[in-house]
Amino acid sequence: MELPVDAKFCPNCGKEVEKESIIGSLLDDPVKKMSISFKIAKRVETKFKTVGDVIHATRNEIMSIYYIGKVRSRFIKNAADEYISG
Repeated sequence: MELPVDAKFCPNCGKEVEKESIIGSLLDDPVKKMSISFKIAKRVETKFKTVGDVIHATRNEIMSIYYIGKVRSRFIKNAADEYISG
């Protein structure tokens, strides 16, 4: 059942409707939740703590991480995009 945008309470159970955006909560998730290897996630976490940080970073910024080049930076950006896409 689709709730109206301005709904404050659930019509079925009466609970208060959460105001937090699903995308916002996904962007706040840690990098290790993305589908990348543990070792790459550890390297990325030294500079970018959240999925949102990776989304907003340029590939050049990601490539500044040790042992991350053109291919891995593209892989990391794609993993972040896929994570928030579902």
